[in-house]
Amino acid sequence: MGIKDWLQRKGEEKSASNIIDGLRPLVAAVRADMNELMNNELRRVAVQTAAMGAMVDGRQPWDDDTFAQFEQGLKRWRSRKIKVAEAQKKLFDDLGLWSSLPIERSLNEVVLPALTSGNLVAQSEPSYGAVVVAAYRVCEAVARQKGVSLEAHTPPAILQLVNDAGDLYKCLTSPKSPAVDAEQNVGKEFFEKKDYTRAAISFRKAAEEGDAEAQYRLSWMYYEGQGLQRDISESLKWKNEAANQGHVAALYERGWGEFLVTVKPVDYTQSYKWLTIAASRAINPEAREYIIKRSGIVAAEMTPTQIAEAARLAREWKPK
Repeated sequence: MGIKDWLQRKGEEKSASNIIDGLRPLVAAVRADMNELMNNELRRVAVQTAAMGAMVDGRQPWDDDTFAQFEQGLKRWRSRKIKVAEAQKKLFDDLGLWSSLPIERSLNEVVLPALTSGNLVAQSEPSYGAVVVAAYRVCEAVARQKGVSLEAHTPPAILQLVNDAGDLYKCLTSPKSPAVDAEQNVGKEFFEKKDYTRAAISFRKAAEEGDAEAQYRLSWMYYEGQGLQRDISESLKWKNEAANQGHVAALYERGWGEFLVTVKPVDYTQSYKWLTIAASRAINPEAREYIIKRSGIVAAEMTPTQIAEAARLAREWKPK
C-alpha cells in the first residue's frame, strides 16, 4: 500500500470515528425527546393552550399554578427540540465539513451500521425509528447541499421508515447554505440603507431558496410597496410560506389577520389554531404573552367545541 492510499484510509477511519461521535449526542437528544412524547407532555400542553381564551370578557382567567404549568411544559418542549437541533447541527458539520467520505458512503458505511448494530440504540427501543429518521434527515441535508441524490443510495427499508415519519425532525435540518445567508444579510443592509429595490432582489433570492425570514420580509415589502409594486396576493403568498415553516411573526399575523378579516365570515377555529402555534413557538416571553392575550380575544368568540378543535389542529400541525 502506497503512502497516498495509507493516508486516505487513515483519513476515512478518522472521519468514521468523528461521525460516530456525532451520532452519540443525537441519539441521546432524540431518546429524551421521544420519552417525553410518550409521556404525553405535548398533549397536556395543547390542552392547557386550549384554555387560553379564558382571559377576557369577564371569563375566568388562568390561575397562577395553571399558567406556570403551561410555561414549564413549553420550556421543556422547546429545550428538547433545541438539543435535538444542536445535535443535528454537529452531525451536519461532521458529515458535511470534516468528513473525507462521500455522503452516500457515510450513510451506508458508518451511520446506518452504527445505528442498526445496537451499540448506540437498540432496535427494540421505542425511539429507534426516530433516531434513524433524525440522522437520515442530516445526511439528506448534506446530500442536498452537495447536489447528491441520497434516495438512490438508501436501502428501501430506511426510505420507507423516513417516508412514514412524515415531517418528524425535518424542520430541524435543512441548514441554510452560505449563499442564502449572504443574500439575506445583503438584503438587510440594503433595507437599512432604504435601497428597497436591491433589498427586495436579495430577499427574493433567499426566499425562493426557502429562507423563512426572507419570505417574511419580502411579504411586508410587497404589502408596503417597498422596492416592488404593491401586491397583496404576493404578500399573502410569502407570508404563508414563512408561516408554514414556523416563522412566529408570520404565524401570528396569519392567525390575527384571520380574526380581523371583513370580506368573509371569520374562521375562529383557524385563527385560534395559528395563534396557538405562534404562542407555542415564541421564544421571547413578552411576544408570547402578547400572542396569548390576542388568542384570548379570539377564544372569547368561540364555543368550547371550537376551542378544542383548534387545539387539536395546532397539536397536529408540523412545519413544512
